[in-house]
Amino acid sequence: MTEQNTVTLLIGSSDGVRQLTVDLAAGTADQVGDLAPLTNPIALTADGPTAWAVSLVPDGEIRPVTATSTGPVTGAAGPAGGAVPCHTAVLSADGVGRTVAVANYTGHTMGVVAYEDVTSDATGTLVTSYHFGDNSHPHQVLVDGDRLLVSDLGEDCLQVVDLATPERAVARIDLGTGSGPRDAVATGADQLAVALEVANGAVLVSLERDEAGQVSGGSVTSRVDFAGEPDDTHPSQILRDSLGRVLVLNRGSQRLCVLTVDGDDLTLVAEHPLPDWPMDIVERDGVLLVACRDADAVIGLDVADPTRELFRISVPTPSSLAIVN
Repeated sequence: MTEQNTVTLLIGSSDGVRQLTVDLAAGTADQVGDLAPLTNPIALTADGPTAWAVSLVPDGEIRPVTATSTGPVTGAAGPAGGAVPCHTAVLSADGVGRTVAVANYTGHTMGVVAYEDVTSDATGTLVTSYHFGDNSHPHQVLVDGDRLLVSDLGEDCLQVVDLATPERAVARIDLGTGSGPRDAVATGADQLAVALEVANGAVLVSLERDEAGQVSGGSVTSRVDFAGEPDDTHPSQILRDSLGRVLVLNRGSQRLCVLTVDGDDLTLVAEHPLPDWPMDIVERDGVLLVACRDADAVIGLDVADPTRELFRISVPTPSSLAIVN
């Protein structure tokens, strides 16, 4: 761990979003202001001092939540373009304006939403929405140039969408029947690691590009399986840490799965126990912060030795994290 660093952390839980100031060296935390009431913000995407919150609700909406000196402030709700949004990605930023993409799990869609001013009370506008089919379950959006990679847990693939024509998918990268891809992270300019929620494992994907350098397809080059039966395990959030490793939270087995990447090979090197139901993970200055929902805690782990718990912060049902400074 490096020298002392204080971070501003937004934490989504079952009753809303809290803002905490966390001293990573001392392992202490202070809540700033009151809770920002939101319904089960399952994911927070950091964007400067703001995080984009999505909630597992049928109506499907997103909200910017901004950390201030007096606590979290929620902006106006915007349409997600489908039911039960799970994740959002920032596509473009122009001053106080933002355009974001939203993966809608039971809506079978990806919505594109534009905000003219995230600091005002003006709501977002749905620009377009792409329907992937009734069997699809979009869970996450990754931005790669002018194309988006959408993890589709229902169709067992990554959907490739072009921002110029977001109403249609230009390609799909199949990950295997029954794989159930949930979240992905870039491990190189042309490579992704993907957590497989249904199959209880992870794969390494090599991306293919067209003459313009845009993603046009890809294929699996390596796969690893985690301990436990697929029905009882749920690989979910994935992170590439500062040491170049791939970290996957496995909610059902309550473990942190540590993987290494060597060329086209993905190798599982360890699975470390965690408190109940780990939901999200972020890193700053040699510290991994993990939201453990059913343990009512956010824990700090040493990135160099993830078996070493540095501190534990008591928080009711934490499910999502965003460092916003």
